[in-house]
Amino acid sequence: MTSPAHSRSADVPQPFGTDLNWLLHRVGFALGSFLSEVVAPHGLSIRTYVVLSTVASNPGMTQLALGSALGLDKTTVTAAIDRLEQAGLMSRQPAPGDRRARVVHVTDPGRALAHQVQAETTARQAALFADVDQVDLDQMVRTLQHLAFGPFVESAPVTGSCI
Repeated sequence: MTSPAHSRSADVPQPFGTDLNWLLHRVGFALGSFLSEVVAPHGLSIRTYVVLSTVASNPGMTQLALGSALGLDKTTVTAAIDRLEQAGLMSRQPAPGDRRARVVHVTDPGRALAHQVQAETTARQAALFADVDQVDLDQMVRTLQHLAFGPFVESAPVTGSCI
């Protein structure tokens, strides 16, 4: 059953209905709201969840490498790690051979939480996209990966965060 907001939107002409920027922002906002609902009960924000999950999947990253991988500036990464460290989910130590760099590690409770939230996210996302043909969804993911890690990888300076 469609929601009243959905049916009203479908009846209104959409002047930006073919504008990729508008469409991606609209879908991105909706997905961000969805993810916020999943992570908030665990005391996480989208940003802290993404940082925790990335480090859980890539042990031994430096803060600089983490920021680069996620498109987050140094201040943003540090603030997220500070919150995760205070919650006992992450730790950091000096990098071997470079006292100025810090290597981040996920604690056992942090790893368990990252896996739990990932499972919840996967299940909720499957329900969210239940009406989308799997072939179309797979193609959309491949296209977005190609764009994000190809032509657009260096298109914007890292000055904050997309999350």
